[in-house]
Amino acid sequence: MFRLDEAEVRRLAGMPPMRCFGPKGMDPYILPPIPYPDGHTWLKLGSDPVDVELENEADIKDWFRSGGSTHVADGLQANPRSHS
Repeated sequence: MFRLDEAEVRRLAGMPPMRCFGPKGMDPYILPPIPYPDGHTWLKLGSDPVDVELENEADIKDWFRSGGSTHVADGLQANPRSHS
């Protein structure tokens, strides 16, 4: 996750969510700026090899605002080239 200042929030305001389908099934994604309950706006980048079932709107909102998986973050940092 990347904390954004006000200028970056404005600059990226129209950014769509994006997903890259890679050859190894990691399929990284990046989400547009999202305001979090901590008062900051964050850009969320991730890649989860396991789909998480979200059953309702509250689950979706909670997932978007979550800090993500430390297991996935460790994998992205350990081998970033396999995720591009």
